[in-house]
Amino acid sequence: MYGLIALLVFFSALFSLANATAHYFNQQEKQFNEKNEQIAEATAGYFQDERLSQLAHLVLSPEFTTVREQMSWGDDRTKLDELVMSSGLSEFESRAREMLTRMQNVFAIDSTYIAACDGKACYFVLGPRDYGLLEGEKLQYSLTPEQCSAGKTVNLSYSEFVEKGTYGSDRTTYYNGVSLSPIGEQDGEYTYWMASESDILLFMADELNHLFQVILFMIAETVVFGLIGVAVMRRQLTQPIIHIKDNAEKFTTENSVTQSAKPEDPGIRSNDELEDLSQSLYHLEKNVSKTQGELKKISEERGKLQAELSIATEIQQGVLPREFPKTDVYDLYALMDPAREVGGDFYDFFPLDEDHLCLVIGDVSDKGIPAALFMMTSKTMLKAHALSSRNPAETLEAVNRTLCEYNPAEMFVTVWMGILDLKTGLLTASNGGHEYPMFQLGEKPFEVMEDPHGLVLGAMPNAKYSNYEVQMNPGDRLFVYSDGATDAVNTETKDFGLTRLHETVVKAAECSDVQGLITAVRKQLDDYSAGADQFDDITLLTLNYYGQKELQKEPETL
Repeated sequence: MYGLIALLVFFSALFSLANATAHYFNQQEKQFNEKNEQIAEATAGYFQDERLSQLAHLVLSPEFTTVREQMSWGDDRTKLDELVMSSGLSEFESRAREMLTRMQNVFAIDSTYIAACDGKACYFVLGPRDYGLLEGEKLQYSLTPEQCSAGKTVNLSYSEFVEKGTYGSDRTTYYNGVSLSPIGEQDGEYTYWMASESDILLFMADELNHLFQVILFMIAETVVFGLIGVAVMRRQLTQPIIHIKDNAEKFTTENSVTQSAKPEDPGIRSNDELEDLSQSLYHLEKNVSKTQGELKKISEERGKLQAELSIATEIQQGVLPREFPKTDVYDLYALMDPAREVGGDFYDFFPLDEDHLCLVIGDVSDKGIPAALFMMTSKTMLKAHALSSRNPAETLEAVNRTLCEYNPAEMFVTVWMGILDLKTGLLTASNGGHEYPMFQLGEKPFEVMEDPHGLVLGAMPNAKYSNYEVQMNPGDRLFVYSDGATDAVNTETKDFGLTRLHETVVKAAECSDVQGLITAVRKQLDDYSAGADQFDDITLLTLNYYGQKELQKEPETL
């Protein structure tokens, strides 16, 4: 009887295991395809050279096609090399192949290559482990015209991808993941692709073989021990088991109500496994009681820590300027939203004298309490040195030396600092590894200024920084930000990006009010990241320059 029950339970568990295994491998294949697609897209980001487009179009040219159709696998490729040499792309081809090898090693995939597409099929162009250029129709891959011009990543199994030839049929057994990501555009149609191949069949075969062996072992083990169990079971075992069960239920019931039930020893002294079980349960109940007391203490300490974090948040927010000036010469607005209770981003603005205003934005390399402490130190030193030197580059150099000297945690901070002459509108700035600023000058919309970059502060004590100047006239505007804005991700883990941020700022600039611009940009970031956690601090600062009144008067006419 007991053996039959054990067998029924086992086969029920085996059926559940089979379903769970099938679901597991379906999920593994889905994750494998998603990962392969992400790898192709990430690798594609490294290939944006216009010479790649030239090489792709050379492969699709009539001259190249004529030579290609006359070749077969293993033929001398001298004529192909001559075409590449004459186009001046040989050196680029070699460097591109080296980069493909590095990408292949970095992402731990089996093969990476670039393919050119003529609207009917894709042709092999570059690969790190192959010949480097097309060598016959056996490297022709099948894609539909819609896929060729889709303008987005295509994820296929290897059998769907290979059209013909022994090259494909030999390898189909080993590969079943191919992702192609477009990396170039010509006349509105994508003409070349980044492809990555990875195999999963061998992995799944090994896993299934191992799983099959485990199942066979479980079947044999269950049958043997089931028969032994039927032979040794006796009816007198029932009462001790029921006693253990009742004792455990009593503790569970009382503990669920009072959370302070005292465990009781069942008193079974049978000198066998039942005694071990009863004593294990007894010790377990004692451990549960002890753990509950510890959890209560931890909960109280956690409450204290949460209160301290709230105070730390108030302190950090208190050191950031909360009142924003609105004068006839300028007005500005800023915000800092930490990813945790406290963060490493900061902004600051303060007058150096009646005619000069200093603007600062920074981003510490970490988050949380360590970043908040480093942020407070950096912000304080930046302001102190700026008030004395009144030179952004000199200030960054001085603060960098001090941070490097007293930086056991080896943290660093990116800083953009600018000093605006309120009379002339001349902005003198220096950038220590921070994001590019955006300026709206004259009638033009906001544009990203790729300003000179120095090293982040806290990395090397002898780092040098340089100033640059921007002439701002009445009506011009400035927008600076931390990388939390560009790195904000959506539920698909895709970055907001600098391009999208620039477009957002240009559109938000329709609102002339500084607070309105910041609010519009922050809302767009929130909408984009809806449903995803904020993993980095976000800091935004904008300034409108109106100029001195006497400078705004129109010249008198004679």
